[in-house]
Amino acid sequence: MKSITEQLIGVWVLESCESRRPNGDIIDVGMWGKNPDGHLVYTPGGHMTVHLMDTDRLHFAKDDARSGTIEEIKSMFEGYNAYFGTYEVNEDEGYVTHHVKRDLIPNFEGQALKRFFQLDGEILTLRTPVYVFAGEESYSLIVWRKVETLQ
Repeated sequence: MKSITEQLIGVWVLESCESRRPNGDIIDVGMWGKNPDGHLVYTPGGHMTVHLMDTDRLHFAKDDARSGTIEEIKSMFEGYNAYFGTYEVNEDEGYVTHHVKRDLIPNFEGQALKRFFQLDGEILTLRTPVYVFAGEESYSLIVWRKVETLQ
């Protein structure tokens, strides 16, 4: 039987992402839109990366990536998050810690992000601790499906 750490290694695709109040009520903050997408990767060597995005972000009117309007750039930034670094798993207490090296939002660089996990075969659910987002206490519940195991 593989350890939980070994079972986490691989490529995961986003199934769903919700923000909830501490009492469990779902909040519609629209952070990743109605059709979010994303990838999460855990390598055997202890590295990780995550990308989450709103697939309905505004397209730039021009093909020049450096010529977006303020509205286009705002949509691009607010509808995307990515970071990478290393990770460690606490199997006994049921959480994985993402040690952020670089993040789209520089304020998160150097932080250790705790994610409580539930693993059911090829489905991984990660839950953040409660935090303040858009002025309201909430936590994120993110469900991933494994699509590839890395050696």
